Amino acid sequence: AESPVLPRVRQVFKKVHDAEFTCISAAGAQGVPLPRTVVAIGTADGSVKLLDGATARPHAQLSVSRERPRPVAVDLSPGSGLLLAACADLALHLLDLRAQKLLHTLRGHQDALTACGFVKGNVHGFTASADRRGELWGL
Repeated sequence: AESPVLPRVRQVFKKVHDAEFTCISAAGAQGVPLPRTVVAIGTADGSVKLLDGATARPHAQLSVSRERPRPVAVDLSPGSGLLLAACADLALHLLDLRAQKLLHTLRGHQDALTACGFVKGNVHGFTASADRRGELWGL
């Protein structure tokens, strides 16, 4: 997999959104209409802000779901345009960044989610939770 190419000079992300930042992920080779390298920042108001990884310029903003739960962890899948968001509503949300829409909401944990990520390409995702369980999800 190709590593993200991020700016070598420090870029200031703090001015791209009004709400508190809660988590961040970056991945390259995303494909049109996304920037080549995307930085995804979860925010306290339930949004995911997408930035161009080369310029730090805002690209798009998506809501995780209609209820706008706070993302606590996000992960971008390299080259796919897919994003996982583990949120305060105890659910894992799968978003298609190219179409800018929610694909799936997966529930099963009994306590706060603490981490998420892709495994085996885009076929599976995982979550970790304060309920002391890890879950492997078929996507």
